Amino acid sequence: MQAVVLGKRLLSSEDASSYIFQYMEDNTVLGKSAYLFQTEDPDALMKLNGTTVDSLGDYLTGLYENRTGIQTERPLTLENFFYTWNNYDELPAIPEILVRDGQIILEKTV
Repeated sequence: MQAVVLGKRLLSSEDASSYIFQYMEDNTVLGKSAYLFQTEDPDALMKLNGTTVDSLGDYLTGLYENRTGIQTERPLTLENFFYTWNNYDELPAIPEILVRDGQIILEKTV
């Protein structure tokens, strides 16, 4: 597993997001090195998998791994997410993916 993308609608529900985060933390199959993202329209993003991009997971990890220079943001991994969630009782900012005109855009996290 290279990346986990959650819908913003799911994240807007505290009960649903708490449930999914607990499930992901308990499920060792996911590992802890996968990058975590959110998007407004998960269906639009998934439609690009295998058409616009060969592998969505490879593409999303490449958004971080292929960047250079000072403007490179630190990716949010599941390990980082769960560390903050468990130790500080807060949710870290999840990077947002936008789909515009068939292009995948990584929004800057605030």
